[in-house]
Amino acid sequence: KLAEALASGGAMDHDTAYVEAVGSLHTLGGLQYLGLELPEDRYGAILRYQTDHDEAGRATSCGPRTSRLMVKVLLEEVQRLAIPMLTSATVIKLLHQRDENGEDRVAGAILATGHRAHNPWGLAIVTAPNVVLATGGPGELYRDSVYPHKCFGSLGLALEEGLTLTNLTESQFGIGTPRSTFPWNLSGTYVQVIPYIYSVDAEGNEYNFLA
Repeated sequence: KLAEALASGGAMDHDTAYVEAVGSLHTLGGLQYLGLELPEDRYGAILRYQTDHDEAGRATSCGPRTSRLMVKVLLEEVQRLAIPMLTSATVIKLLHQRDENGEDRVAGAILATGHRAHNPWGLAIVTAPNVVLATGGPGELYRDSVYPHKCFGSLGLALEEGLTLTNLTESQFGIGTPRSTFPWNLSGTYVQVIPYIYSVDAEGNEYNFLA
């Protein structure tokens, strides 16, 4: 049923929707195991709410800092496992090469580090047989997008290297505030139009709610 809801818009491959639906249950359980506290009823069931294109109530939340809390427990697990991390680094280009079968494969990435201790350009190269682009949605990939600006994704890196993307019609746009303000977001909402959310004071002046 969850897979059917994910693919109901007509622009998502059903096999992808099925994998996402099945994997989401294990992922949620994993986050709970790592210490993410989600709201529960008296029987221990996770409280749910309905979101767009959803008849089953597949969403949950632990407040406006849900994304931050998810990152927190995942980071703590990365540190516990002593997995190496690069901080203050931004991937600017994917590397690829032909393997022994003549197929073009990813080979790593070029990063802008901002540090010039190892070279005067502040660049680094990480070689890897696989690269996972896990930085969220399309960001400013499109001409018209939700605000605030300067919220970037990583799909452009893939497009630049000639990768074929699918299910773009079902891109998940998140609405969020800049990091300089209280971290409020609607990261779980499928926004199919460009929204304008504002408030009006007693004098009739409009204020952009997300500015």
